[in-house]
Amino acid sequence: MKTEFRDGTLFLYLEGRIDSSNASNFEQDVFFELSAAGGLEIIFDAENLEYISSAGLRVLMKVRRKQGKPPRIDNVSDEIFDIFETTGFTELFQVRRKMRHISLKGCQRISSSLNGEYFSLTDDEMVKVYGKDVPLSVVYRERELARASMIAGVPTLIPYDVVMCGDRYGIIYEKTGADAISHILAQRPEETEQIAADFAATMQELHEIRVSQDIFPDIKTRYVEWINEARGLLSDQELNEIANLIRNLPDRETWVNGNLDLNSILLLDGEPLLVDVAGSANGHPIFDMQCLFAELMATPKQDPGYPGRTYGITPQICSRFWLSYFEHYVTDGSKEVAVSMHKLMAKSYVLKQKLIAALEKKNGGAS
Repeated sequence: MKTEFRDGTLFLYLEGRIDSSNASNFEQDVFFELSAAGGLEIIFDAENLEYISSAGLRVLMKVRRKQGKPPRIDNVSDEIFDIFETTGFTELFQVRRKMRHISLKGCQRISSSLNGEYFSLTDDEMVKVYGKDVPLSVVYRERELARASMIAGVPTLIPYDVVMCGDRYGIIYEKTGADAISHILAQRPEETEQIAADFAATMQELHEIRVSQDIFPDIKTRYVEWINEARGLLSDQELNEIANLIRNLPDRETWVNGNLDLNSILLLDGEPLLVDVAGSANGHPIFDMQCLFAELMATPKQDPGYPGRTYGITPQICSRFWLSYFEHYVTDGSKEVAVSMHKLMAKSYVLKQKLIAALEKKNGGAS
């Protein structure tokens, strides 16, 4: 059996047929390699695996018990994937199909996102192509979160397989006739208040969805990681101020998008679809409120040209959308509550901008 050490990981290459005639030798070879590798991460590569019987599957189960966690199996062909799925192994292992390669030649660019671009493939499919610096682990994680969000009841695009587009990774998504809210507002600004009110009602419902903490990370933890990464870049006083603000926000085990903006909210027959759910987490809705506040109020105040460059709309439309959204989302009706929340979001915006600026400087300008 061919093996390879790469990036601190042991790759075990499965080849040919693994059945009762050679399963015993296969088991000896695998456990010899595991013993030699110590506690290294292991990944099975099944690109050249033609068939695996129940005898071979039992060896993989022994590996799973030995490792104490589900190993990853990459480059699985459709035929082998069918075996894994029929036997339930797709629930027990991290099984990744062999990636197909697609060409973007002649494909129309639809829109962009924070870490990639969307292209039209067919009447029914589009692809999100990630930047060259985005690792495969991030792509698979985004697909996992998109699927988990959809299963939880969040209206989002249906994700399909991970693909290669030249030297970049991509995810195939369903293609719909949906249009981004930003584009709708640019074409029909008179509908701003109604669209904002309808979206507020939708987000109220989504922010009540309870989600699994095994899949959706605690959004506060994300900020703690950023704070730790920024140590030495900001003063202790600044970092403590950010940490205290995050710590004092109420805990919630409900879904949050984590990265709302007007380009990532689509409307399909009047109903919203959320794209770019890679930041999905569990936490308090204030984190989503802060995202919209930053995009629609705080940033345009500092940079009046931002809404035009980013969304194709004016700062006035941004303000109208936010005020209607906030009024319909915060149903308390208390002026004191509204003022308090705006102060909290304004403070959160300033502190978050400091934190992000420090991390971008550390990473050479890339957030």
